Amino acid sequence: MQIVLGFSSFLIEPMCRKVGPRLVWVTSNFMVCIAMAATALISFWSLKDYHGYVQDAITASTSIKAVCLVLFAFLGVPLAVSTSSALHPTPRHVPARICC
Repeated sequence: MQIVLGFSSFLIEPMCRKVGPRLVWVTSNFMVCIAMAATALISFWSLKDYHGYVQDAITASTSIKAVCLVLFAFLGVPLAVSTSSALHPTPRHVPARICC
């Protein structure tokens, strides 16, 4: 996840300039939604191999582990978007009002 996060963090600012920060943010939210649905599907898929023993839950098949690893890496992109400073413009200096 950290490698994907690192690479995608370099792409956030150019993407914001090209398509706008709002579209980048919305796309990131849809990616998280897809990842949550994929988590539910992976959980359902892994329950087919589970027969009631804890040892079966710990020793999942290698294909389930690989899909989970890919999904975990995929989540680096929305994390990079949510922590990017390109989406949060620097605040302008607003002079303080003096109340009498």
